[in-house]
Amino acid sequence: MAGNEEKLVVAIAQQLLKGWPTAGTGAVVASMLAYTHRHVVPSGLLTAWVGTFVILSVALGLRWLGKKAVQLDRAQARRVIFENMIAVSAFGIVWGIGSSMLLAHGDASQQLIVLLALFALSIVILFSNTYHFPTFMTFFMLSVAPSVPTLLMQSVPGDRGLAVLMLSFIVTMCILGRNLNKMVRQSLNLRFENLALVEQLTVQKEIAEEANISKSRFLAAASHDLRQPVHAFSLYLGALGALELPAQARLLSSKLYQCMHSMEGLFRALLDVSQLDAGAVRPELDVFDASTLLDRLRVEFEPQAQAKGLTLRVARCSAWVAGDRALTERILRNLLTNAVRYSERGKILLGCRRRGDRLRMAVYDTGIGIPLEDQQRVFEEFLQLGNPQRDRSRGLGLGLSIVKRLARLLDLPLGLQSEPGRGSVFSIDLPMAEQAPRSSSSAPKSTVDSDELAGLTVVVVDDELAILDATRSLMEAWGCEVVTASSGDEAITCLAGFSKPPDLVLCDYRLAGTMNGLEVIEKLREEFNMEFPAILVTGDTAPERLQQLEAGGLPVLHKPIEAQALRLALLSAIR
Repeated sequence: MAGNEEKLVVAIAQQLLKGWPTAGTGAVVASMLAYTHRHVVPSGLLTAWVGTFVILSVALGLRWLGKKAVQLDRAQARRVIFENMIAVSAFGIVWGIGSSMLLAHGDASQQLIVLLALFALSIVILFSNTYHFPTFMTFFMLSVAPSVPTLLMQSVPGDRGLAVLMLSFIVTMCILGRNLNKMVRQSLNLRFENLALVEQLTVQKEIAEEANISKSRFLAAASHDLRQPVHAFSLYLGALGALELPAQARLLSSKLYQCMHSMEGLFRALLDVSQLDAGAVRPELDVFDASTLLDRLRVEFEPQAQAKGLTLRVARCSAWVAGDRALTERILRNLLTNAVRYSERGKILLGCRRRGDRLRMAVYDTGIGIPLEDQQRVFEEFLQLGNPQRDRSRGLGLGLSIVKRLARLLDLPLGLQSEPGRGSVFSIDLPMAEQAPRSSSSAPKSTVDSDELAGLTVVVVDDELAILDATRSLMEAWGCEVVTASSGDEAITCLAGFSKPPDLVLCDYRLAGTMNGLEVIEKLREEFNMEFPAILVTGDTAPERLQQLEAGGLPVLHKPIEAQALRLALLSAIR
């Protein structure tokens, strides 16, 4: 409240500074009254009266004109209010003397003109000084009150009636002035409170945004650091799988691979969120048939559902829809994964329903359901209502968050209906295509045998020695000649004796030293004056980093990389 009081004083002073031109209005009114009374009042008195008004108005204007643009503090504001009181008192005294003089000398019509002028001037002063009630009362009583005894002392009976009228006017204006002043002060206090609330909300918003940025930075840094050893672990597993092992060792290797696959899925979910936040995912719109997509999902999820004792039913659908086939499939895959994960018995249905010019694709389950108050929260990151123990086999709680981001990216309405204990229905609405495309079949992609990697010279640049060693072991098992380096300068040194350029460069983006992966690849290409194939590898998931990588124009692999995925990427790059 103390802070509001200080702001109130400053606001009052600023409003009083804006009202000083009314002093000039008073001088104009005084000149008009002097003209109407020029035949009944000595000209010397009238000249002195009007001249005093002009002098006061000019002096006040020169005094306050320079202060209007000044930002006032509390002390300056109080001084302005005090000076305004002095100025208003001077104007009030001059008005009081002049009005009494005019009322005493004029006839009834001239008296009425004077009273009307006082009424009008009082109203003007009321609204220009509403912010400070003492200022208004000072002027009002000094200018208007003297008219009452002046009229009472007149011998004309009608003057006493005018005196009563003036007295009533004085009482009414005092009450009106007090009420207006209260309203104005309350309005100012409300404005200050609203400004304070807005400021608090702004601060809280900035704190929340900073916390979100800090969270993203932490996740990006932690993800990068964790991906490094996991990536090396994955490559070692790939190299191990190429060896002839005893049956017991193969069993242990298979279990290790399953663990690695689970970890890779968790990291992939984190990467999906980062890519979507970075705007690195671009929809590729096309027309596709819903039946092919549904059949593919049925083949993928039937074994998972049967393993949990669930019945998966996929309804047949002959509709053609417009959209991004891959991203739509990812949405439905995440919804099905969620349905299988949180259903212990019953069935799951994936089906379609036409709704006007749109096709609703929905996943029904008989799982645990979601309470109404939590149905918006389930789309938040890392939230798992049915997993308080944070069982890692149930993921990270990013599936529905990714679904929401993808639906927003594709501009697809996302629906949710659920009841605890009865299950849930998640749906998306896709625009239907008017007709199937002319060529609905796509030629199968050619496959390349891994023997094609044999004899290739591959340069691997990474500042993690474990990753270099694991990558060398894996690629040598594929028959590659591998050159490893921990920096761009070291890679250039190692290739100095080569008579021909390498067949491929596999380079980490974040390296020790002054060059990043993009710069290293560019430098190696300049050395050999040739655009040989290159692949970037990164463990970064920060949105700004993903945008930089996308702008680089090179294929990017995200750690950890499974051996099979790395092999396919190498084959794709050398085609």
